[in-house]
Amino acid sequence: MIKTDLGDEEINFFEDQSEKACIEAVRKSVHNLRLIRNQTDKICRAALKSDPRALEYIRNPTPTMCKSAVRIDEHCLQFVPKELLTQEICNSAVGRWLEVMSHIPREFQTRQLCLKAIRKNSFEIWHVYNKTEDLVLEAVKKNGLCIQSKYIWEKNQTERVCIEAVKQNWRALYYIEHEPSRAVLYEATKNSLDTKEFIPKTLFNWIVKDLIKNYPDKYSEKDLIS
Repeated sequence: MIKTDLGDEEINFFEDQSEKACIEAVRKSVHNLRLIRNQTDKICRAALKSDPRALEYIRNPTPTMCKSAVRIDEHCLQFVPKELLTQEICNSAVGRWLEVMSHIPREFQTRQLCLKAIRKNSFEIWHVYNKTEDLVLEAVKKNGLCIQSKYIWEKNQTERVCIEAVKQNWRALYYIEHEPSRAVLYEATKNSLDTKEFIPKTLFNWIVKDLIKNYPDKYSEKDLIS
């Protein structure tokens, strides 16, 4: 006799696995699906109706089951067998789940899919296989701290990317793997004078003097480091 999640009830899964009893079991808890030898279509559909994450316990799900489960709960994407993954299923999950890209194979990571994921969560750039400059720019424009090497490799930290990152958050300076160009330092300082913590005094004052010249209503000599 095997105890199930039915509370005080028990089902003898060795002798009696009638479809009716199994359906009742999975309606009470989809975890019971693991104990069912003959997972009929009717039993599986009953489990998925109760909880789409029952997909995890279905041994041989159909494409329709996978598609329906992911449409209801995007987290079910991680339970879809690789051979049943399709572009449509991947597209339906992206934009709702914050870490979905880690479960999408390279062949399904289209530019549009990646853009959609990054616009939902900029740190998804970490799981993008083909980190093109336009995708990296999309990420740092949303959150400059995405420039960290954990998410964006040093080779992707182009001047253009660095500029957009510090425009969004000047603290992105701390995560640039190479020596920032003057253009990058200029944009960072334009964003926040707190860059004086990072930039040498002489260079900082040179930048501020130029900012005073170009934006006299916003900057003044009081901003210079004495």
